[in-house]
Amino acid sequence: MKTINRLLVLLMLAVPFVGFTGCKKDKGDTKSIAGTYNGSLVNQTMGINIQNVDITVTYVSEKKVTLSLNETLSVATVPGLPAPTIPFSVSCECDVAYADGKYSLTGSTQAALGAFKVTVKDSVIDGSGNANLKITPTVMTLPIELTFVGKKK
Repeated sequence: MKTINRLLVLLMLAVPFVGFTGCKKDKGDTKSIAGTYNGSLVNQTMGINIQNVDITVTYVSEKKVTLSLNETLSVATVPGLPAPTIPFSVSCECDVAYADGKYSLTGSTQAALGAFKVTVKDSVIDGSGNANLKITPTVMTLPIELTFVGKKK
């Protein structure tokens, strides 16, 4: 009888530890997606595809990151003349949700004087560092649909 009581006491002590360690669920670590992503940026609105673009993802908190894009765009206006360049910079703080090994990003900034209003939606970074981002800066009242596809450096 003493042996059975000892086994029951040991079993009662072991069960809580098995429950806590055996059922750990991966919540995703937002810090793991922070970094620089390189890829292509397609301007859906104007049909322009720009290669070798960097987007930076900066960790803000467990559920927030900031997406930043700083690029110089060449705009061909007159054939035979050098294309003028336009600095293009957008930034947006995004909420991050983790499910099934993927990080979903959504966010929106308010337009400030001299800045774009930026919306990020339907954007995903997977656990392998592949990014598929939908970024929409709005210039005046014209939304410019951008799609970025790239990989973490």
